[in-house]
Amino acid sequence: MTDSAASGTGHKTSNGRISTTAGTDADLPTILELAQAGGYRTGDVSTAELTDATPAVLAAHVAARSCQGPADMASCPQDKKSAGGPGSIAEQQVDHHVDVILGGGGQRFDQTIDGGPDAGRTVTESAARQGYQVVTDAAGLAGAGATPLLGLFSAGNMSLE
Repeated sequence: MTDSAASGTGHKTSNGRISTTAGTDADLPTILELAQAGGYRTGDVSTAELTDATPAVLAAHVAARSCQGPADMASCPQDKKSAGGPGSIAEQQVDHHVDVILGGGGQRFDQTIDGGPDAGRTVTESAARQGYQVVTDAAGLAGAGATPLLGLFSAGNMSLE
């Protein structure tokens, strides 16, 4: 049975992978990367944690769906920024410059980056440094201006109400 990580990748791979091939761990193009290459603006909006498999396959490449934040990289040591990799799902979503990222999972974005130019900063701080407006509630969203925009509305999954 295929899980959402593998099925959202759009290519044959193994369960649990986020836009990477089984065996070789090579990156596979994501739908947002294809849209960006075509000149389109992009967004990733979910009531789930943004780093959960279904929203993650749009803008990240990691060997295991559990590698959601910089502190969650035990299953993906080769992907850690300190190892020269692209980082966790949260780091990649920001670094891929998705225009609008809205959802839950703020706890992953509050984790500290372990390598690269943003080492010692949280993913949220890295996003702000990269020009993202960061909002955390309805009032902030209503007052948001131009993109890029990162909205983190709950530590985990959002309420469906």
